[in-house]
Amino acid sequence: MTAAYAPEAYVFGSPENHDLLEAESNELLHFGHRFPAPNGGSTWLDDRGNPDPSHGIQTWITCRMAHVYTLGAIHGEPDAEELVDKALDGLRGPLHDDVNGGWYPSITADGTPEAGKVCYTHAFVILAATSATLIGRPGAKELLSEALDTYNARFWDEEHGLAVNTSAVLATVTDKQEYKDWYATFWRYIDEYLIDHEHGSWFHQLDKDNHVIGTVWPGKSDLYHALQCTFIPRLNPAVSVAPALKQATETR
Repeated sequence: MTAAYAPEAYVFGSPENHDLLEAESNELLHFGHRFPAPNGGSTWLDDRGNPDPSHGIQTWITCRMAHVYTLGAIHGEPDAEELVDKALDGLRGPLHDDVNGGWYPSITADGTPEAGKVCYTHAFVILAATSATLIGRPGAKELLSEALDTYNARFWDEEHGLAVNTSAVLATVTDKQEYKDWYATFWRYIDEYLIDHEHGSWFHQLDKDNHVIGTVWPGKSDLYHALQCTFIPRLNPAVSVAPALKQATETR
């Protein structure tokens, strides 16, 4: 694979790096516009960003799309608020267990729910509802209240970050060159191997020789990590991503 950006674009804090981050933010947000399922929630997207019904509707993907397009709405992406609402429709509708409470891990294309309840899924419902509440989407506050009640009563979980985001935060906080060097290394790798410069978005899975494979992550269903990689280096590290982006947008 070949890189599309000049080496200057990998340098933390450089104007060229800002341009790279902005371009990738916009491309990723544009790529995912076709995610909504007819009755709400997020379909699985294939390599070209088209819905793949064979994977059904995953609750955690739906939640991530709600968060992603909350960031998009704050950033100024056209129609992003409506896309957030489509994701929330799924969380209030077919993905929600109206009898026992909580959320199914997924439903099939015909609406059949997956058995059981998963902590990981419910943690992402909180993320989706929190993000949507931040931008004032209808019903988001009530969804957040239910998600917190369910999670606190039944689950406990932790979340983890990514290396490129960690290096960006450490570079900002410490101003040490070693973290800036790691940041440049990560972005050089992302540019050369992960960004699909032909069809959009980022590849989700590579083998040990950096060839694209799909044994675990077929298609491109998840914008969550990639989009946050394009925002976090530009934001206040003391604040979580959505509030930090809102803060940065309001002070431009």
